[in-house]
Amino acid sequence: MFGMDYLSRQARKWIRDRERRSLEGTMLDLPLELQKDIGWPAPQSPRSLGGLGREHRSPHIW
Repeated sequence: MFGMDYLSRQARKWIRDRERRSLEGTMLDLPLELQKDIGWPAPQSPRSLGGLGREHRSPHIW
């Protein structure tokens, strides 16, 4: 059953990553003042993001 274990781990990882990206996108859409009020880290400079789109940005290292 090695194949099923591997597939279930990959599915759980995919779901977890998708939920994390969704939450990060929601948080990044909030005004900066509100992000600061709730303690969300300040966005990184566009230069340090390497030109990635919003869906790939992460203020956290997961």
